[in-house]
Amino acid sequence: MVIRFTNALATGVIAAALVLGSGAVLSGCKSNDAAAQKPAVEKPAAKPEAAKPSAEGKPAPAGSKLSKVQTNMSPQQVQEIMGAANGESRYPTGKSFAPFQYSNDSGWRVEYKYKGQGRVVFATPRWGGNMKVVRVDYDPTEDGN
Repeated sequence: MVIRFTNALATGVIAAALVLGSGAVLSGCKSNDAAAQKPAVEKPAAKPEAAKPSAEGKPAPAGSKLSKVQTNMSPQQVQEIMGAANGESRYPTGKSFAPFQYSNDSGWRVEYKYKGQGRVVFATPRWGGNMKVVRVDYDPTEDGN
């Protein structure tokens, strides 16, 4: 009988709140009400970064030596066209960490950097053979280091 009285009391309180229009029961989610009442605040525009923009994949203009370099060329062919590189770097890609990757691409890249011209990116083969050009990045701001 105590349980029925408690349920009846709770039902009666809720019914009374509904009849009286209590905001505590019918208010819903307060975050929606607060968002509707607050004026929209505009965010300031983002400042441009001081770092130089990425030139990855930007094609070389027709008059430059870099435009003569094509994909699948060997390092020797590139050096015949461009001459000796000013700098060189090596880095891994995501493929180098894939355990079940069966292509001949090892996931390592070699970049030849040419001052004032850009970069030539080679893929290193996994199972022997010569490196091949996979990308040419034109960047007139390249420092060659």
